[in-house]
Amino acid sequence: MKTCPKCGAPQADIMPACDLCGSLFPGEKRPKNPFDVTGAVGLFSGLLSVVATVAFFYIVSNYLETEDLREIQMVLIGMLASLFFIITGPIAGLILSIAGLKKTSKKNVKGRGFAVAGIVVSSIMMLVAVFFLLLVIIFVVYELDTV
Repeated sequence: MKTCPKCGAPQADIMPACDLCGSLFPGEKRPKNPFDVTGAVGLFSGLLSVVATVAFFYIVSNYLETEDLREIQMVLIGMLASLFFIITGPIAGLILSIAGLKKTSKKNVKGRGFAVAGIVVSSIMMLVAVFFLLLVIIFVVYELDTV
């Protein structure tokens, strides 16, 4: 263990700078700016919901009139899986992107652009998901009324 020359806090031997005050230890070079992947994962999650939305409408448009029981089961599984990602993707993307934005603003860390893009994409997809859920609810209520 070594101690910080500026604040006197104990630090691990492998640390190039103090965790508390950030001062560099003698003989150490300042490490390059790290890249935080949290915002990029948030952006990926938001984009995954975009792909799930496209997949849902592709499945519905191409396989809605099928008569084969096996295909109907696969269509329902595909619709449920894409619906899951349409709902959860923007929520996870927004949470991760906000966390990534906080991480990149506190320290001199790269990845801020991915976090901002993740917030934008996830927010838009959150609105799409709410609209989509409203359409599904209206469709289900309409179908139950006609039975």
